[in-house]
Amino acid sequence: MVKIKMKTTIAGPNVTVSAGQMVCLPPEQAKALVDGGYATAVVDKKPETATAEKREKAVLPPVAKRKK
Repeated sequence: MVKIKMKTTIAGPNVTVSAGQMVCLPPEQAKALVDGGYATAVVDKKPETATAEKREKAVLPPVAKRKK
């Protein structure tokens, strides 16, 4: 299966795909739509993940004892 992003809306007896929608199709169908200018191929990248930096702790300074 190849992921493509549609440039135009297409419709058939069993399917309707809107412009801007991403779909996965068999390679021969995807190639025909891309070659015809109706869609663009989508290259899957690894999903971006956030990495958390080390958290800082709020620590109060030691309290000095009062002299009486």
